Amino acid sequence: SCLGAALLGPPPAVAQLCANVLITIYRRGARTTLYTTVGQLLSWLSNKVSPASAPAAKLATVHLLGGLCAAHGGAMVSLCLDSITLLTKLTRSAEPSVRPMAWAAFGRACTGSGGVPRAAQDEAVKNLKHALTERGSTNELRAAALAAAPMLAAYSEGLWALLLPTRGFRSR
Repeated sequence: SCLGAALLGPPPAVAQLCANVLITIYRRGARTTLYTTVGQLLSWLSNKVSPASAPAAKLATVHLLGGLCAAHGGAMVSLCLDSITLLTKLTRSAEPSVRPMAWAAFGRACTGSGGVPRAAQDEAVKNLKHALTERGSTNELRAAALAAAPMLAAYSEGLWALLLPTRGFRSR
């Protein structure tokens, strides 16, 4: 199965293929198991002792979660928001290899979410600043964080409102 393949820690191209297979399966109508699958991915990523505890398996699992949220976020709003919260947390993971993939998956999940909740927005902006200013962060991490920023801005209500100048402008 695709979930079993993810636990083996496949390279990114194979993880993308697994994500595409799952997306197609659920697009064809297997919606009842979509909740079970996403719930299982969330559980694996949340628990320290899980089948996806190896870094390569965690990368593939994060990739699958981002892809499923992007394609089917509207069909599972609550789980998609839970996924965004978890992916935001993983952007500060202690495992350096997981952080760029978490940013990429976070950006994809935002596109399927229909909107990012305020608490997740605040945490994502804080983590974005951290990724960009952290001493010793890799170019891969910075690029992944910057690539996710437009999706965060597009799907966050009023995110940049506090940064806009308020003097000198008249409302009509």
